[in-house]
Amino acid sequence: MPTDNLTFTVDAKADAKGRVTIPKDVRAALGLAPGGRVTFTVDSHGVRVTNAALAALERLQNAVAADGVPTALPDEAAVSRWVSIRRKEEKP
Repeated sequence: MPTDNLTFTVDAKADAKGRVTIPKDVRAALGLAPGGRVTFTVDSHGVRVTNAALAALERLQNAVAADGVPTALPDEAAVSRWVSIRRKEEKP
């Protein structure tokens, strides 16, 4: 299945323990590397699966935006720099 298409459907089967193998095309769409983690978000519309690192980055950006900090943190390196600066500011 081509991953350049933004919308596609893939079925997967749960085993007896409820485990599902994330299909290759879905892993590619998530940018999920071997050993990578996913986040499941459940709401009234259903379930959304996202790359856990990107979900954490989104939560961080939302938290800092609430504090009036610009949310232009485009990647994990920018997040690391921001955290490092804030930690230095907090030291006595």
